[in-house]
Amino acid sequence: MKPVSAIDLYKATPRTNCKECGFPTCLAFATCVIVEKKPLESCPYLTEEVREELGSRIHEQQSEGVYVKRDLYKITADHIRERIASHDFSAIADGLGARYVEKDDQPHLSLSYMNRDCLVSKQEIRIDGTPADNHWDNILLYNYIHFSGTEPIRGEWIPIDNIPGHIPKKPELEHGCEQKIASHFEGKPDRLERAAGALGAQQVEDESNADVALSFLPLPKIPFFLVFWDAVPEEGFEARAKLLFDRSVTSFLDIESLVFLAERFADTLIEIDENGARA
Repeated sequence: MKPVSAIDLYKATPRTNCKECGFPTCLAFATCVIVEKKPLESCPYLTEEVREELGSRIHEQQSEGVYVKRDLYKITADHIRERIASHDFSAIADGLGARYVEKDDQPHLSLSYMNRDCLVSKQEIRIDGTPADNHWDNILLYNYIHFSGTEPIRGEWIPIDNIPGHIPKKPELEHGCEQKIASHFEGKPDRLERAAGALGAQQVEDESNADVALSFLPLPKIPFFLVFWDAVPEEGFEARAKLLFDRSVTSFLDIESLVFLAERFADTLIEIDENGARA
């Protein structure tokens, strides 16, 4: 009997990321059921037929140790890596803002990720010469390559509200990126600018009277526009940050990966400010 993978179970879910199961996404739910033995019944939308059929198979494979000992994030990274196996790196390099190179007779893409040198093969990702040990970085970068976007950057900034599927992801962007940046850099706009400089930020003209307005390229074809208003205690205004995206962004990443990129971006800014290190 063929084992049930996290992807197999994911395909049986409604794939709406409703969070009623207690997990942020349907894929996270499916992976935790397969790998960590979370109850299949946590999803209220699986049909009784699916629960009976997959439930017995999952129980049997878990008793035999199949998948259970594998890292749940690695499962997802491996799946996405498989999706790019047939991609022609030389054909998609320009569209991704990458450079095609061959190393050890294998195709690679060389690109910038958070202002760091990133070398991607179909088997491995290296950041600044070191294997990327964060599986979410692997998932994000392989997704970027899988999309293989070719649309030019439009130079038109939009909020997450204008991106399809934004409703369940907007709170994650606000909590994991915008509020985090606003809270950390309150009263310290000069430090925000210094930290941003380490990520290759450029000053941007802004008409909103923001204290800081900067553009970034965390990935070559995915510009970010960060606007920061510092707190004005005497007027009752707290610090606020807003992250905007180029209208072409959906040609290069799905919204879940985009929000992760934004969260990674915020964490990197804060880590640079705190100790000069890179995330």
